[in-house]
Formats: sequence, C-alpha cells, structure tokens
Amino acid sequence: MLKRVQVLLEDWQVDFIRNSAKKFDFSFSETVRVLVSEAILSILFSLEPKKKIGIDANDLLKMKKIILNPDTTMKKRHEILSKIYFEARKATEHKIEHKS
Repeated sequence: MLKRVQVLLEDWQVDFIRNSAKKFDFSFSETVRVLVSEAILSILFSLEPKKKIGIDANDLLKMKKIILNPDTTMKKRHEILSKIYFEARKATEHKIEHKS
C-alpha cells in the first residue's frame, strides 16, 4: 500500500530524480521508490554480507543493467522493479522483526 509522505530533497536530488524519471518514463514517485528500495538492499548487503536476502548484490547489478538498457520493454522493467520492491520489503521486514 502506498502512503503519502512529505520529503524534503536538495535541488540536485530533485534534478537527478526528474531526469531519471523522464529518461525511463517513470513517475517521480516511482523513481524515488526504486532508489529507496535499491538503497535498502545495498545497505543490507553491506551490513549483513553473509545473510541470504532473496537476491545478492550481483543480482541487483544485473537487474539494474537490464532496466537501464534502452531496448528493455516497460513490461520487463516493471517485472524487475516488482522483484526489487519485493526483495527490499522482505529483507526490511525481516530486519525489523529481528531488530538486529
């Protein structure tokens, strides 16, 4: 479920997100969700490198390359984003449950 929140960003962050959203035909909000999910996974990879999440850093890199490929269809991009969201949510929920 999506929730509306207010977040203050620096001008350069807004510029980057807007440019990325335009380039990949995503909304501003979706682009923020992608970046936050990627950041969550990256942080958890760093904090717990031996812990098995559903994907690893190499998998995430491969997914990003597919998304960034201009020949990738929107359908494929959204499939990959769904997996990234799912894995980030699953890892986050596990981390919160175990508070470690």
